[in-house]
Amino acid sequence: MVRYLLVLVAFPILTATSACGQECSVSDISVESVSTSNGLVATKVRGRLVNRCSSPTGPQVKFVFWSKSGTLLRVFDAWPASVNNIQPGSDYPFEFSLEKVDNFDRLEVRVIQTRLW
Repeated sequence: MVRYLLVLVAFPILTATSACGQECSVSDISVESVSTSNGLVATKVRGRLVNRCSSPTGPQVKFVFWSKSGTLLRVFDAWPASVNNIQPGSDYPFEFSLEKVDNFDRLEVRVIQTRLW
């Protein structure tokens, strides 16, 4: 069972720029309502991405699973919206089924990059 859930928004690595020149950074995208569940063979991670930028953008997200002792168990990067942009002011629910991660104590979820598709 997860005891701690840490949601981070990192500093911009790359940004997305719209045709009108508005850049979206990772700090413009929030990760909300993250939850996890472990089944027999998979760990599911669910949540929502909210675009607070004034332009559409596609965020890349990093999931980092840690043990209670601080050992890194698994790292997974994904583009939850695939090659689609999340519209300004909109949210995008996501769900991933990963190979089961046993005995994790903490999950960090953070946006690491934005891109205009």
